[in-house]
Amino acid sequence: MRSSIRKTKKADSIENKLSQKTLPLAPSDDEQVSVIRKEFVELTGDHFSAVVLNQLLYWTQHVRDFDLLLEEESCGNPPNCKTLPRYGWIYKTANDLIEETMLGMTHPTMRKYLKLLIDRGWIDERSHPNDKWNKTTQYRVNIRKLQDDLAGIGRTLPSTFLREFSLLETKKKQKVKKLHSIESHLQSNKDNVHSKVRNLHSYTYTEITPKTTNKENTPSAHKQSNEHFFKEAQETWKIYFGQDVHLSKERKLHLGSLFTKHLNNDLSQWQALCERIKSSPFLMGDGPRGWHVTFDWILCEDNLLKVLEGNFDPQEALKKKARNLSDRAREDEIQSLLALIEDPLWREWCSALDFSLDSPNAVSLKELQNIVRARFCEVEDDRLVWIESVDKKALDQIEDLRLKLLSPIQRTFPNVRNLRTRLKEKDTVPTKHS
Repeated sequence: MRSSIRKTKKADSIENKLSQKTLPLAPSDDEQVSVIRKEFVELTGDHFSAVVLNQLLYWTQHVRDFDLLLEEESCGNPPNCKTLPRYGWIYKTANDLIEETMLGMTHPTMRKYLKLLIDRGWIDERSHPNDKWNKTTQYRVNIRKLQDDLAGIGRTLPSTFLREFSLLETKKKQKVKKLHSIESHLQSNKDNVHSKVRNLHSYTYTEITPKTTNKENTPSAHKQSNEHFFKEAQETWKIYFGQDVHLSKERKLHLGSLFTKHLNNDLSQWQALCERIKSSPFLMGDGPRGWHVTFDWILCEDNLLKVLEGNFDPQEALKKKARNLSDRAREDEIQSLLALIEDPLWREWCSALDFSLDSPNAVSLKELQNIVRARFCEVEDDRLVWIESVDKKALDQIEDLRLKLLSPIQRTFPNVRNLRTRLKEKDTVPTKHS
């Protein structure tokens, strides 16, 4: 009991010391970079979340208890465990991350992307465990969860983490092997003792036990399962490309390795890969030299990765994908700016503005950002709407957007024909809506 208490106190002491240490200084302005990893874009669905996730992963590699974090992640948390992990916590404010990632977004927007990563389980957050007055939020990347989800889309963590995990797994296997060796030695000694006892008593017996066999786990059943797996993959290839291939022992070896490493042993992913190849004009022989994809070509790991990374996708599909990502990021930014508007009526009018890129009456994100600090004041003579703000820049922008704002205002006040702006003193009481 005392030994357990001493170990607990020692662990808490280590955590307290680590929590008081700071991360290394950020790179200088000349060295500062912001990285977008393709695998994180595919995982999160947008570039902004990918940049934030990569920045937190960068700091994870520089925490002082990185080795303890890897060991904790390799063990995993027990089911229904409600205790937060001890190691790998990063102390960063949203403003720190905005500056480091150079995304130029607002504080609420950065918090929105952090919340997305937290909700998906890729990062945790907490307040300082020992200093309740310290309001700096602490974040921790769930490396194991991130690795599993990346594997689900045929991706992996950066090589640094894979190497560290590999070293850790090797050490664990060595320990397990050593334990098995000790157990085997003890069992051998035990058997020798029993043998000597039987010899002393000159007692011989024959034990008859019913022999049971699990047919599903026999080598024969396992071989049949593999053969069925390869046959399905072979049939899928023939359906898509009309090529009847022979699966030699070497081909099966390569195919099985690729399924395990990049296709999650899932035949549906092999089918999706065949569909992707089929949709590529170059791979189907429409290139300058008329070259056509072959079964042996796709069994080469480098070639398979190129297909999965989209190197042979049609240019129109790539442009459409990039356009969709850009449109989604733009829409997220618009919603974040609208959420900053406190006055509900002013928010309703601003939400009705046209933000499309190809419209002559469209409002830009910069213009929207300039007018979020305004509010509806009153209606005068049922024909004039007054808008007020403490920010003169916002009022100037509203004057420029007067014609575009009149249409949504008239949905609320049909008789209104114009709008005016007034500068509001910061210490005045807000005027009630008329």
